[in-house]
Amino acid sequence: NLAKSLGVVFYRPADVKVDRDDLTCNDCDEANLIGLKLILTIRNGGGGGNPSSPPSDLNVYKNRVARVLDMYKPYLLVVENEENSGALFYSGTPQQYHQELSAACSVAHSKGYKCTNGGLVSSEVALLVADSYKTGGNTQKANDYLKRTLSSDKYSQYIRNPNAQRILESIQKGKDLLSGYKASGADYINFHWYVADTAALGEAVNYLQSATGLPALTNEVGQQQNTDPGQVANVMQEIVKLKLP
Repeated sequence: NLAKSLGVVFYRPADVKVDRDDLTCNDCDEANLIGLKLILTIRNGGGGGNPSSPPSDLNVYKNRVARVLDMYKPYLLVVENEENSGALFYSGTPQQYHQELSAACSVAHSKGYKCTNGGLVSSEVALLVADSYKTGGNTQKANDYLKRTLSSDKYSQYIRNPNAQRILESIQKGKDLLSGYKASGADYINFHWYVADTAALGEAVNYLQSATGLPALTNEVGQQQNTDPGQVANVMQEIVKLKLP
């Protein structure tokens, strides 16, 4: 009711786990009851700091996805959460994720719903944008972008060794994920954003749309390691300016 009174249109409820028969989502029911449109994330397990895993039986998975859609009628179906984060959210490979995304989106589209990926981590997006600048021959622009978007600790680690195996693997995984979203049926490229720099947000949107051929969308924006409340208004204003769903 508070969300409704503030003029909120969309609501992201708790994730629904589709690796089990019980698909209950109490806050989905409450949100639907007062007319909020659901941005609904489904996960094949996980939670509590543990990553989800690719479905072992895609037919069972698709049947449960269909049930979720019939039960809660979301405005948008979001498949997994931060799928590039193997330690916290998704243990599968990019190829396994594309297979899962394709299965979920095919069900969603058959029922008239839109579908998107889980949302790339903010720091992963920053690395990908910077890599595109670096690959284009502008290392200084790449370093400047990372200085504006990464925490000071992460930026220092990158500058000390930009070719560290961990960094290169993260960039490659991000590229592999981006390469398959459109073919898997996603209607958007979804990413998460925890950066105060508004110009960097615009650069991220341009890169993601160019890399995937999909319109960009974000279902998670916030702030970390920054106590300035102005970040909320500034980033929201940039989102309005960019017409970012």
